[in-house]
Amino acid sequence: VKMVESGAACYSEVPAAVTGITCHGVPRTILTEAGPLTASVYLMCEPRPAAATTDSLTFDGVTVTATRGEKRFDVCYCHHRGLCGTDPAAWTRVPGAVAVQGPAFEFSVDKPRVYRYMA
Repeated sequence: VKMVESGAACYSEVPAAVTGITCHGVPRTILTEAGPLTASVYLMCEPRPAAATTDSLTFDGVTVTATRGEKRFDVCYCHHRGLCGTDPAAWTRVPGAVAVQGPAFEFSVDKPRVYRYMA
């Protein structure tokens, strides 16, 4: 299982805002009408679920950091155990999305340097 930016292909890299899920990129060459195209695909993912039932998976240590404004992520899973690390077509998007709200408060400083009082 992995998380990708909403609308991104399931072989895409896990976004920087998601920690605790790591997918390793491997080069893959595809033949196109314009010639061969080599790109990294991120298919070898870890960790394994901490617990699983027929209806759910539970992962330990996965965190999604809030970003400015709402951010949506898609969840993908590999439906073909033997091809998870080699075939992008073995990955399927789970219906729905994970929405992460932005921070409740934001602030900025007009001055280039802020001094603190040190006792």
